[in-house]
Amino acid sequence: LGGIYDWINKAPIQLPTAGVVREATPSPNLPPAGKGNSNSYQEHKELMRRISRMQKSVKETEAKIEVLENRLKELDAILCTPEGASDMTVVTEYTSTKKILDQETDRWAQLSLELEELQEH
Repeated sequence: LGGIYDWINKAPIQLPTAGVVREATPSPNLPPAGKGNSNSYQEHKELMRRISRMQKSVKETEAKIEVLENRLKELDAILCTPEGASDMTVVTEYTSTKKILDQETDRWAQLSLELEELQEH
């Protein structure tokens, strides 16, 4: 027959799976580590910096637009009065404010498109 050691040598060895540490598989989204990775890090850092600047510009433009819209409302209220309608300085200010508002709105649209393109990268 044989002893316990003969049985152990012939029996298939099955190790318990609990507590076994597996090697981590690399994430498919991350580039492999190495010199190229620092370049990628710098590019990512620069992209984030550009996005931050663009977001700041968009917010500043939105604030300018809000101020201009409020001023146009004030001027519109003045122009609705008989005295205001005949005052050419108010009319001139209204048209120049409207022109600046249109320019800022176009600028905001352009900045928003550029920001969206940057965020897609």
